[in-house]
Amino acid sequence: MLNAKDKETFDLIVKCFYNDIMFSADMGWSHPYYKVVIGWGISRPSDIIPLLLQQMEVDWIWCGALHEIVGEKESPHIPEEYAGMADHISKAWLAWGKANGYL
Repeated sequence: MLNAKDKETFDLIVKCFYNDIMFSADMGWSHPYYKVVIGWGISRPSDIIPLLLQQMEVDWIWCGALHEIVGEKESPHIPEEYAGMADHISKAWLAWGKANGYL
């Protein structure tokens, strides 16, 4: 479990990420802060995955980070007809999070 300082750091990284991409057409998946979250998630998945799933409740942009952290084999299956559909992708990840004990 993240301590208060680490949670504060995570929240600050997410806030800075959003501030940087707010007026950009880029989805931000190559942004340095996004990469920091992925790296942190790979090294501390049980701490970061629940936080990213909470973020997914409001913004699907974190699906790429979750996919990088958990890997292709463990990621939820998104039917091809739902590719790019934020609502369906978010719901799939949230269901995955519940089924795997992260939510």
